[in-house]
Order: sequence, then structure tokens, then C-alpha cells
Amino acid sequence: MEYIFPTLLIGPALFLVGSLTYLQLRTFYDRHLRSYHEEIRAYLISQSLEVVEIRYPNKSDWLDDCFPEPPFVKFGFLIFHFTSLYSSWVKRQYKIIEATDNDNRNFRVWLEIESVFFQKTKLTFEQKLIKSFFQPTEHGHLASTVSAHDNCPACGWKLTGEENMCPECELQFQ
Repeated sequence: MEYIFPTLLIGPALFLVGSLTYLQLRTFYDRHLRSYHEEIRAYLISQSLEVVEIRYPNKSDWLDDCFPEPPFVKFGFLIFHFTSLYSSWVKRQYKIIEATDNDNRNFRVWLEIESVFFQKTKLTFEQKLIKSFFQPTEHGHLASTVSAHDNCPACGWKLTGEENMCPECELQFQ
């Protein structure tokens, strides 16, 4: 009889500590170790797109983005983990997926990964058609086209301004 009361307190306490540890480890895995490649591939297949590149956004990407740029420093509610790591309650990460369709149109797909403690990670895809940076040549290969004035931007070759292609590195100009 005297062991029933401590057992009633210790059992739920151990269950609570175990549940919190599991949720913390799941959140750590979602935020730092998970790549989301399976979800990205499933989305691209559903949209009939083929991946070209997966990357993180840079400064120029935030100028015409689908999501607001996150602040450099963010103040908010901090949580002390059992692992002695500090983290915010909500964390948003962004990835950019460059993709093409069957008609060789280029798309930029933004992925927002929002992880919140005690909730399932939420993925938000935003798709935009972008102007093509690559144009096929007569052999079917993709050749990069850029604007140039005095020097070739790839190799620095001195140009007269009338060339359509750099004689040194064969970069095509507009």
C-alpha cells in the first residue's frame, strides 16, 4: 500500500519526461538532419517537373521572393533543451529548387520549412516561372547567354563589341 502512491507519481513523470525527450529529438532531427528530398521529389513529380538544382537562397533571391526575408537577428521565446541547446519555438528555413518541365521552361520553386515544437513540420511550396537563362544550341546542348561589353565575363578576353561568341572560351553573348 505504501508503494502505490510513489508509483502513481513516478509513472506519469517518467512518461512525461520520455515524451518530451522524444519530441525534442524529433524536432532536432527535422531542423538539423532531415533533407526533405523525398518530399521535394514527390512535389516535383506531381507538377511534372525535373530538378536542376537545390540550394539555399542568397541575397539576390530575396529581392523577388515568395516569402519575406527572415531578420538577421530574431528575439523571441527561447526553450532550454535537455541537451543544453537553446532554440526558438518556431524555426523557418528556406530552400530554392530550380526545375524544368518537358517544354524546357524554367521554374523556381521556393520551399518553406516551418518546424514548431509539439507539432508536425509544415512544408510550403511556391512555384514561379522564370525567364530562361539557358538557350539550346544547334546540337541540343544548353549554352549560357550573358551580356558583355568590353571584356568576356568568363575569361576576361578583350572584345570589340561586335562578337556573338567569345573566341577564347566560346561563351555566347546577347
